[in-house]
Amino acid sequence: MFAGPLEDDVIWNEDNIVGVYRFLEKVYGLVDIISENKNDVVEKELHKLIKQMTVQLEELKYNTAVSDMMKFINAVTKEKTITKDQYATFLKLLSPYAPHIADELSETIDAGMTIDASWPTFDEALAKDDVVTIGVQINGKRRADVEVGISESEESVMTKVKEIKEAAKWLAEGEIKKVIYVPSKILNIIVG
Repeated sequence: MFAGPLEDDVIWNEDNIVGVYRFLEKVYGLVDIISENKNDVVEKELHKLIKQMTVQLEELKYNTAVSDMMKFINAVTKEKTITKDQYATFLKLLSPYAPHIADELSETIDAGMTIDASWPTFDEALAKDDVVTIGVQINGKRRADVEVGISESEESVMTKVKEIKEAAKWLAEGEIKKVIYVPSKILNIIVG
């Protein structure tokens, strides 16, 4: 399911199994970092994952769902902590893709069988991004990307853009005639 979209032809390659195997090893390794303390970053990432996977399952986008699970595991590994409840919820998400492993790990942490569990729900407020990466267009061509807060002002975004080397060289070619900022989407600058 990780190789590509279901509708695409995929040439079988046993080398691709190595990446999935390493991912499942990391899933097993999370047992060692289970903690009583809830980490807000992990909680937010988990709710984003639930939201993404709910849509991806309905649309049969299994390859992107597996990719998103891998990103979640990397985020948890970076934080070095996950609660038992968060881990159990992740195992429910993993279950359609690796049912035997998910059930085995769920039993290991005394969370019951994932096959008997209902699909997790997400909190919309936690599933939203606080920070997004937007494109910066100068004279109609994408010149850079910048990370901004979802409610960040145009002035603040412009300050960040002026500090980006790739954008600064284009901005130096003339006077800024017009700026169009669509929050959390794009910044378009006309220089003349």
